[in-house]
Amino acid sequence: AVASRVDVISYRPGERCTLRVTGDDARVAFAKTFRDDAGRTVASRLAQLSQTSFASAAGLQWPDVLAHDADTGTVWQSAVPDARPFLQGPPRRSLARGAWHTLGSVLAALHAAPLAGLEPFDRGQRLFEAGKKLTKLEHAGLASAPAARAAWLRCEAILPHLPCAPPVLLHGDLHLGQLARSGDRIALFLEAGVEFAVA
Repeated sequence: AVASRVDVISYRPGERCTLRVTGDDARVAFAKTFRDDAGRTVASRLAQLSQTSFASAAGLQWPDVLAHDADTGTVWQSAVPDARPFLQGPPRRSLARGAWHTLGSVLAALHAAPLAGLEPFDRGQRLFEAGKKLTKLEHAGLASAPAARAAWLRCEAILPHLPCAPPVLLHGDLHLGQLARSGDRIALFLEAGVEFAVA
């Protein structure tokens, strides 16, 4: 098929770009182009996840990896039929059922999935990264920043005394833009790049 329409979904200069490509036969695919060799890593990790039980988790609509173009660093993924933004639809009073419950089950399956070759990310690093984001909030002058800093300081104080748990797969940058709903199922559009770690 020949592309009849290309829409820019997201663009981070020097980092990555995501396009939605519609063919002249009306089929849709997503093209994610990464800098350096990140595309190869992303394609490999998505392929690994496709071979685990996570890909068939109840309530999950998993986009297929169609191809990886090593020359351009582009990962091609299938579109999800009838996908709509995760928050679109009537809100529910309870998080114990409906889309939020399904999302919780899907994320639990993701965090239980085995994925080789990930860098460890310990609790001290997580606290450090949270501190960097908090500093940005403080510089922006948000009214909630002082309370957030106080909570961060409490976490810093108790961190050395917390028991250690077995490491699990961690997605450190999940946001609503990576979530969609397709009927009663949740679609996850994961990049599986540097935001994936074992913690």
